[in-house]
Amino acid sequence: MLYGLRERKLKKRVREVLELVDLEELGVSDKLYEEHSLGMKARLSIARALLTEPEIFILDEPTLGLDPSSARTIRELLVK
Repeated sequence: MLYGLRERKLKKRVREVLELVDLEELGVSDKLYEEHSLGMKARLSIARALLTEPEIFILDEPTLGLDPSSARTIRELLVK
């Protein structure tokens, strides 16, 4: 709600961004942010940044802590 999204649109958008960062099937909503690994936190942070569909955003080491495959996926997503 802090981002100005209504409940229905927020839930839909959360599903969309979790899918973009390959987290939709991992049950990330069952844990607090602090309970995730460094790589999962990086992916969740990117998903959070994408919630409001910003035109641009600035990232500092967005793939820190990610395995090579996940880092490649995130870099490809960010280039789009």
